[in-house]
Amino acid sequence: MRKIVCLIVLSLTIGRPFNSWLISNEDFIISKYKLIAFNIKQKSLFDLNEDFNLDGKLYLGIGNKFRFELGKRIVLSDGEIWKSYNKEISQIFLYLPDKNLEKYISFLMDINKVKSIPLKQEANNIESVQFLEDNNEIKLFFNKDARQIDSIEIYDPSYSKIVIYNIHKSIIDSINLNIELKDYEVFDLR
Repeated sequence: MRKIVCLIVLSLTIGRPFNSWLISNEDFIISKYKLIAFNIKQKSLFDLNEDFNLDGKLYLGIGNKFRFELGKRIVLSDGEIWKSYNKEISQIFLYLPDKNLEKYISFLMDINKVKSIPLKQEANNIESVQFLEDNNEIKLFFNKDARQIDSIEIYDPSYSKIVIYNIHKSIIDSINLNIELKDYEVFDLR
């Protein structure tokens, strides 16, 4: 999950067609609360049974607050505690925040950091970035006028290819950090 969130947040922030995207989406980047909805599919390079297709939503807010929904799993952060649960299981797991992931999530809230990502232009409306901490390569596919990101492809040469597509973003008023279970058991892993 951490890798997917990091890549979604970073990939929305990157290059040359990115300059057009940045100009068109500055209000989104500087807004206090935002929503990114998407579809994601993963293709394993080795095991066809590991392929999946899921719907996702990432709600971002100030103070490291977020709500991440991927399939049936939901992770909430009020900036101090992370709560993770599956809609079908009446169990909630409490965690200390992952500081590395919070760094990536808060990245989207700072327009100056967004502007500083180093990209390599692959072709018209395609930008790529490779992060030093891993072997992944991320390619961003922009629409014709570079005002939208059409899709994001993440290549992990040792495991899989992930495609994030159907990406929609919007500015929202707030983030719902409520747990949507009536009866549940809590496991505190802090």
